[in-house]
Amino acid sequence: GIKNITEIIRFLITKEHREIKKSE
Repeated sequence: GIKNITEIIRFLITKEHREIKKSE
């Protein structure tokens, strides 16, 4: 099961930031 939802959220945020940086 999922122990830390925070880690997943952080991962998703990091992924979004990477995509945003790539767009620039």
